[in-house]
Amino acid sequence: MTMDISIRVTTAKTRTAFFTIGIVTAIVVSLTLSSAYAETVILKSGKTVEGKIIEKTGEYVRLNFCGVDLKYYLEEIASIDEKPIKTEPLPQPAAQPQPEEPFPVDTTPKESFENNEWGYSLQYPSLWTIMPAHKIKKVMLMGLEPDDSSLVTLQLQAGNWSEEDTKGKSSIADLIDGFLKPHPDLRRESVKPITLRYESGYLIRFSYKTVEVIDNAKGIEGPLYVPVKVIFDYYLFSPVFSSQGTDRRSFLIEVSYIEYQDVSTQVDSVKNRTKMYEWNSYYRNENRKTEAKCWEAREIINSFRFSDKLP
Repeated sequence: MTMDISIRVTTAKTRTAFFTIGIVTAIVVSLTLSSAYAETVILKSGKTVEGKIIEKTGEYVRLNFCGVDLKYYLEEIASIDEKPIKTEPLPQPAAQPQPEEPFPVDTTPKESFENNEWGYSLQYPSLWTIMPAHKIKKVMLMGLEPDDSSLVTLQLQAGNWSEEDTKGKSSIADLIDGFLKPHPDLRRESVKPITLRYESGYLIRFSYKTVEVIDNAKGIEGPLYVPVKVIFDYYLFSPVFSSQGTDRRSFLIEVSYIEYQDVSTQVDSVKNRTKMYEWNSYYRNENRKTEAKCWEAREIINSFRFSDKLP
């Protein structure tokens, strides 16, 4: 059995374009607001940012900059309105051994999903939604995505190994190279065994890099270049060897997401360097949001289990 994984390399461009439109619109609207209530934040890097502080804690400051929510940790800030920022080093707890796949405690309400045909089940947060059929890849059985983000998706595929597939093989690791056939533009980064709450398997990571070009980006002279890394994590599970070949099911869970890299421009000017810092702050905040959704996706995978026998 060969399970063909078809990847659309235009995903990053479509998703990035969506966020770009939203960013530029928000900035244009917010420029009509008065700056009389703006605070001046000077970073240790020498950059200056002006905006309305909407939240300040003992660890970070959230700033509304032209309608964009920016977050700076206190250790990054030299002063706010000429008042120096003093930070105390936090006490460091004693190092504790961590499992290979650490999952944070998730207390959000859960929904359950069961597939009787293939005999598997999983749980997902109530703020995630089962994807409609037209958004799921043809080879996939089901998909999940968070309600408030389109940067992370989770899709699941199931199938059966044939005797020819497993002939002369003794572990799932022996099947990986012939099993995954992603798009040729993808580069395999790593393969490692994983043990989750209920099942053991392998995590195989693929990625590719591209660059999005934003013309007329607010405050930038010339086009703005946004490097994007698209990542595909494949979680592979199968009882074929533990059942001595009597149960030939295989399960593949794909988690895809985007990481933004630091932006750049061909025009080197003081204005561009200042604005690029602000754009980078925005994209780093987007990466933090994506990271949070990825943890939720991994918690969904951590709940995945398949029955000992098909119904």
